[in-house]
Amino acid sequence: MPRIVVGVFKMNEKLLLFGLVVSFLFQICLSVEIDMTVLVPAGRRECFYQPIKAKQTLDFEFQVIEGGDLDINFLLRSPSNKAVATEARKAEGIYTRTTQETGDYLFCFDNTFSRISSKTVFFDLALDYDSEDELVHPKAQWFDAGTEVLDVRIEDMQVST
Repeated sequence: MPRIVVGVFKMNEKLLLFGLVVSFLFQICLSVEIDMTVLVPAGRRECFYQPIKAKQTLDFEFQVIEGGDLDINFLLRSPSNKAVATEARKAEGIYTRTTQETGDYLFCFDNTFSRISSKTVFFDLALDYDSEDELVHPKAQWFDAGTEVLDVRIEDMQVST
């Protein structure tokens, strides 16, 4: 009978160690990932802004999955409007950068060179964070901003009545 108790104790130690390792890996591997498919009409440009803090790992990739010669121009700019990445008439691209500035980064797919063909582009954006405090999904920020605006409008209505 003592062997069973010792065996259970050792198994519990292993489970505890496993739990600690998983917890540690979760703490160092915090990330947000967004993927989307967008239609870029002929002769048009579609741009997106993403707020990112400085010193974050930014992984971005895109692929033209339908339209014309499966090519598109791509532009990634920092909050101070510096070009971080540019590509001309590419079918796909993969980028990993450490951000240097805090602010809104601009991601543009430019199909102005095409007069006839619209392009369907799939893209994936992943951001790695150092702490859980920094981990805020972009959609959560949109909801927070919407609630804040709503609160202000309700306060304005209450004051005016």
